Amino acid sequence: MLKELYDRIRETAKTELLLTGNEVYSTKPIHRVRELNDEIKTMPINTLTGIVDYIDANIDEIDLTEIFIHIYTFSKVYIVSKLDVYRKRQCILESSMVENSFPFRNYISAEDFNIQLQTNFVPNDDRATILALIGNLKEEVVRTTNDDGVSQSVTTKKGISLGQQERVPNPVKLRPYRTFREIEQPESLFVFRMRDGAQCALFPADGNQWKLDAISNIAKWLGEKIGSEIPIIA
Repeated sequence: MLKELYDRIRETAKTELLLTGNEVYSTKPIHRVRELNDEIKTMPINTLTGIVDYIDANIDEIDLTEIFIHIYTFSKVYIVSKLDVYRKRQCILESSMVENSFPFRNYISAEDFNIQLQTNFVPNDDRATILALIGNLKEEVVRTTNDDGVSQSVTTKKGISLGQQERVPNPVKLRPYRTFREIEQPESLFVFRMRDGAQCALFPADGNQWKLDAISNIAKWLGEKIGSEIPIIA
């Protein structure tokens, strides 16, 4: 009974704030009352252009000095608020690109490989060389001429029925679409391999350096579009 009375008195007692040194203390626990619209619902988009458009239009009338851009990965970029009085921040907008569907590290038919190269890669000299090579393949023979796992040669068509041996280029420099389409796609090294049945494969050989290059390219592109008013964290 006495405990219940004591607890009741504590609950109804006035809350006081006490300053001790540089610290502020409360005589009883207090809790912030959150409004229904306190949390911002993140808006999803799929382009870098959408980020620029959102900032330029500023349809939500946000204070642009209170936000920054966070380039999280080569495929995700956020508009984030600065820390509020409760040391929390909110994600206002998230841009996530649709990643490349090319089956790296897997062998596929020369025909499918040809189509994938033309649809998922930026044109360059090495892409043209590979396309010319696989376009003239004789399906019957793909022979390894060295045992070091690097050098290969394949039989290609010559005339109607004759064939000739051609060396498979390695390594090759290619530029797959692996980050946002608005920016320059990073060029990196790949090991190009073939095996019997005219099957082809690409194996990344740059230690994922391209991801850092992509993040740098995103930061450069956004910086040119939005200026220095909004910080960019990469």
